[in-house]
Amino acid sequence: MNAMVEGDGTYYEADAGYSGTAPRYYSITQRTSLFSYYTVSGGIELYQYDGYDGMTDVLEIPSEINGRTVVGIGDSFLTMDDSITEVILPDTLTYLGQRAFNSCSALTTLHIPAGVTSIGAFAFTNDNALVNFTCDPANPSYTVEGGVLYDKAFYWNQNLAQLSLPDSVTRIGEGAFGESSNLTQLRLSDNLTEIDPFAFRSCSGLSQLILPESVTSVGANAFQYF
Repeated sequence: MNAMVEGDGTYYEADAGYSGTAPRYYSITQRTSLFSYYTVSGGIELYQYDGYDGMTDVLEIPSEINGRTVVGIGDSFLTMDDSITEVILPDTLTYLGQRAFNSCSALTTLHIPAGVTSIGAFAFTNDNALVNFTCDPANPSYTVEGGVLYDKAFYWNQNLAQLSLPDSVTRIGEGAFGESSNLTQLRLSDNLTEIDPFAFRSCSGLSQLILPESVTSVGANAFQYF
């Protein structure tokens, strides 16, 4: 964590790093935000919140800091926090990193915006108080039902029998149709380029599948037990 100093409502980051050799440098930098961030494609990724425990119980993450769009929450962003009960995420977000909110024991309320298309492993593990967990219905990748986060793939879908993918689909993700054993007819997109690992694993009902000419990459075990 960064060493922070508050004075008259203004926050300062105090850096007293020491490399083991003289001279020893010190610096005091005024901060316009309590969020630390990296520059990434399309904007910035928040990797740390520098507020102290008990400072607030509702953490509202801004959509913009210093004129730069907040597009991501980094790995272990708020992990093991025991004071924040609600996190408000901005609509500008596109991803949440691994363990982003892992073991946040007081967290009860969180809503996933429509633009979030990637959520890292263990992002909400051990959030045992998280009872108000929702997702924007317009989100193309995720949904929340009964407090459980699902991705919008067809993995282990026993009700799926026939499907035609639109030509806007260029990639089929890992395990997307895995274990969908009652799928008997599937038309792939004419613009499909990538098929990820285990994409059609154990699709035992499919007797034929035509790959379009556009496919250039097929992942390991994509057709295992096909």
